Amino acid sequence: MKRVLLLLPLLVLPTACSGGGDDPAKAQKAAFVKQAEAICTKANAARKDVSITSAPDAIPVAVRRLVTIASDASAELNALEPPEKDAAELDSKFLAPLRAQVQLGQAYAKRVEETAAKGDQAAVLKLLGSAPLKSDADLAFVKDYGMPQCAKAADTSTS
Repeated sequence: MKRVLLLLPLLVLPTACSGGGDDPAKAQKAAFVKQAEAICTKANAARKDVSITSAPDAIPVAVRRLVTIASDASAELNALEPPEKDAAELDSKFLAPLRAQVQLGQAYAKRVEETAAKGDQAAVLKLLGSAPLKSDADLAFVKDYGMPQCAKAADTSTS
């Protein structure tokens, strides 16, 4: 019961503050966008702190860090409650492609780590050229939905 009472002000706040008190759908979208953008902003900042160097022993650590950042952000985004009317489109154009990209990244990081463990530094450097950088997320849709930070986070071509 205490939990419900504590959450009540949070449920009322977006509607009262958004100016869309008569339109719960707009308030729900605004709340989702705000939460998603906070997650993506944090992921973008963390991504900037990771540098991929040509030092073969540092590459697996950097790759794993980037994959962890993406995986954590994807999990947080998938835990959000999207607006009901937009849920299917958000999933097909943004969340599902992001989940798929994370899976590719995890497999790639594992290959890099296994190759590095064998001591083949030339092969580790060569793997950098085969990083899965293509994203199937609809970046224009994500931006148009009001989430430019999430579009930036999903755009792995600039990683």
